[in-house]
Amino acid sequence: MNIRRTEEIFYRYYKEAHEKKSRELLTFLIDYAANLPEIPGFLITIDEFEVDEICFAYYLDIIRYKDFHQKTNEECIDENRQENVDENIHSDQKLDLIKICAFSLKWVSRNKPLTYINASGKLGCIEKEYIMLKNHIREAVAIDYALSLIPEDVNVNRAELMHFLKYRNVDDRSLMLYFDSIISNPKL
Repeated sequence: MNIRRTEEIFYRYYKEAHEKKSRELLTFLIDYAANLPEIPGFLITIDEFEVDEICFAYYLDIIRYKDFHQKTNEECIDENRQENVDENIHSDQKLDLIKICAFSLKWVSRNKPLTYINASGKLGCIEKEYIMLKNHIREAVAIDYALSLIPEDVNVNRAELMHFLKYRNVDDRSLMLYFDSIISNPKL
């Protein structure tokens, strides 16, 4: 799929949903930041540009995923019918919960929409737990955001998921398999 066509599909079918998801993620991050511990000499920042980029990448993944999995063989598609095919695939923006969680976790964990920054300019001794919190905030935010999208009765091993995000290569399929296993079997 070429970039121009992908952008065309995005602006035609996903722009409003992108803006809505950006607002939802920003609201989540503001609430999340309000509940984080205050670290002396550090400020919590939310990067609205990163929020927008996360949601943009999320919808580009959806477009690519739907095109790959739901489109008929491109060689059989008449160029005159391409727009109708795109409309059939992309006008229905529903995705199942597994893919929503997987794509959300993937993109929030790859970016830094919320972070601590050193506002004091000092490089003195900082409590070890603050260093750990600062270093793992990206993954923690991503996990909490993805978990906010699933039912509360789903049992999630947060430490396992944190380790997976921090030390493994995260791809769509592995995340979809993970969320499929925990959502399909919530009490395991």
